Amino acid sequence: MKLNSIEKFEEGRKKYGRWLGYAPLSTYHSYANYRWNNKTILNLLILSILLIVLPSIFSVHLMKYETIQYLVSFCLKTFPMFQSRFFALQRLSSYSASHFAIASISTLLLTISFTLILVFGYLKHWNENKAYHRVSHLQFLGAIVFFLAALLAIWGIFIFTPEDINPGRLGTFVMFVAPFFSFYCVAFVLFVPGLLAQPIVFMIKLVHQLTFGFYEERH
Repeated sequence: MKLNSIEKFEEGRKKYGRWLGYAPLSTYHSYANYRWNNKTILNLLILSILLIVLPSIFSVHLMKYETIQYLVSFCLKTFPMFQSRFFALQRLSSYSASHFAIASISTLLLTISFTLILVFGYLKHWNENKAYHRVSHLQFLGAIVFFLAALLAIWGIFIFTPEDINPGRLGTFVMFVAPFFSFYCVAFVLFVPGLLAQPIVFMIKLVHQLTFGFYEERH
C-alpha cells in the first residue's frame, strides 16, 4: 500500500480519529493536506541533512571564519539560555562546542522556516479542511499541550546541562552532542515545527470563527 494512497489515509484517519479533535492542525484533516504533508516532510528531511548534518561535519573549520564567529556570538547574546551548554562544552571539547553551535543555529533557522511552511500548507488546503474549521476547548487544550511539548524538547536538547559532564560520555544520550547531535537536530526540525504550528493555526481558526464564522452562521 503506497504512503500517499487514499487507503493509507483512511487507515490512519480511522486509527487516530479520536485524537483529531485535540489537534488544530493535523495531516489527517483532509486527503489533500495529507499528500502535501508527506511530500513536504520528505523534502524537509533532505534539506535538513544538507543544512544541518553536512555543515556540522565541518564545524571546526567554519568556526574559523569571522562571520560565523559573529553569528554564534550574536545568537548566544540573543538567547542566553543556550550559553551554559555551549561554554560547558567549550571547556571540554572545541569540536563538540563548535558542532553544537553550528547545528543549533541551522536548527533555529530551519525550525522557524518549517513552522511557517506547515502553517502555509494547512491554509493552502483551507477549503479541504473545512470540517475542522471550528475550534473548541479540546483544541485549545491540545494547542497548549503541543506548545509545552515543543518547549520541553527545546530545553532537553539545547539547554539542559548536567552539573557534572563526563568527557568520555560526550555524544551519548546524556548530552546530545557531537557526533550525533546534528541527527537529533534533524529529528527536531521534522517534529517540533508541527508542535509549534498548532497554537498558530488555533489562533487563525479562532479569529476566523469569531469573524467570518459568525457571519456565515447569520447568513
